[in-house]
Amino acid sequence: MSGVEARDHVERAVRRELFGPGDELHLGTPVDCTGANIVLSDEQAKAFVYHDAATGQELLTKMDPLRRYGIGVLFGGGAAALSAVGGAASGPENAPDIDTTWVSGLEVNDIDPNAPDVTFTGSVHQDRPDDDDFDLTDANSLKPSAMAVSFKVRVPDGASLELRVWGASYKRYGVTIPGVHNQAEWWLRQPFTLAGMVAGSSMLSGTFERLVVPVRPVNEDGSDDATLHRLLPQVQLYARPVPGESDPQSRLVTVALVNVDPGLGNAHALFQSGFEVRAASGASIEPYPSVDLTERDDEERSINLLYRNKSTFAIGHGCAALWDEGDGRSAGWVRTDPMPSYEVVSLTPNVYLRDQNGAYLTDASGKRRAVTVPCRNWQREATADVSRSASSFACTGSGSRSSDAYPGSSRAFSRGGGPAHEAVRRSTGADGGGLAARAIRPGRRSGVRARQRGDALPAASLAPA
Repeated sequence: MSGVEARDHVERAVRRELFGPGDELHLGTPVDCTGANIVLSDEQAKAFVYHDAATGQELLTKMDPLRRYGIGVLFGGGAAALSAVGGAASGPENAPDIDTTWVSGLEVNDIDPNAPDVTFTGSVHQDRPDDDDFDLTDANSLKPSAMAVSFKVRVPDGASLELRVWGASYKRYGVTIPGVHNQAEWWLRQPFTLAGMVAGSSMLSGTFERLVVPVRPVNEDGSDDATLHRLLPQVQLYARPVPGESDPQSRLVTVALVNVDPGLGNAHALFQSGFEVRAASGASIEPYPSVDLTERDDEERSINLLYRNKSTFAIGHGCAALWDEGDGRSAGWVRTDPMPSYEVVSLTPNVYLRDQNGAYLTDASGKRRAVTVPCRNWQREATADVSRSASSFACTGSGSRSSDAYPGSSRAFSRGGGPAHEAVRRSTGADGGGLAARAIRPGRRSGVRARQRGDALPAASLAPA
């Protein structure tokens, strides 16, 4: 397994643990879930993981869904919040670029900026370490029942938007286990997929109006799903003109997925929820308009320079937003992602080939083709040079192998002859057998005394022949 494969495996495991199952089916031991209750045999009771024998979907046996999963959950109770908000929306005079007050169930900030500062009294105790087994029950105190995505779209005549929604609910079963007096409580996952379409004319004529998009259950291949689903969400859409633009066919659109079930608890919540909006019939999803600031500091200008070729096509509310950039000028689709991830490009000196459109060129296995430059084997050549130098300067007598291979160098260091000896004669005007010549002979005390007295160093080490 490569490093990339190991990383992907860990990511899938984390997503499976926090968000829920994806395409995994038939994990564990199959059991019959066609009746009102589940009765296990002695052999089935020995297993730990179970799934529905008919659909292959998971069965939660240890805890209920709301305690098992915490990401991508739409809690029940959205219908009550929807009636409280009403159908009024902000008018064009004071409408912000993103107005989600009409979406009931989205997480909101309930901090009042005009309220007095909060003051804490008492002493701070830090005389004992933090307990790792802390309570996280308040993490779900704010329970959203909707998620939404805002984007800019251009809808010419005949254009439309196609929607695809997915998620799952969990149905409670009582389970009879051999040898156990009380019935256990298990939860069966029941997934669904919905499909719908919004005509461009509806978005143009229904400006500042909240629309309920009709959707229908479908199978994975797009055919109608005849299954009677107990709990399904509602898709709502809100369109308004783009501030500062005069194009009558451009709209800022917010699509929301809302759990309108008024009930509370596990049986009324939606899990692994999400949706995708795809441009169709000539519609195009364009980059989301950015805020034009009159003054930008150095950091903002640097960020704009680094990401000048990157555009934002959607903004998520209660989730992250993903999109398909395509050519960089428009996106083919936008979708929600409650648990986003991004692959950071490796910071290596590798340079990859691109085509004339800027796309990476790949080989037969799908990997990007790196630019290769032919170069000499510097390491091997450097090692050979060091070996030759060591052999040359290590010789002390003409009888060694080094003196046979390099006779001139051997004579220069052992007898004062050769090229080095001639260099001494020219630079000092003295005979090679004098002080300078003796100074280059290793181990001779005359050379040591010459350096101690500060006399001139051997000219053989300073000037070539």
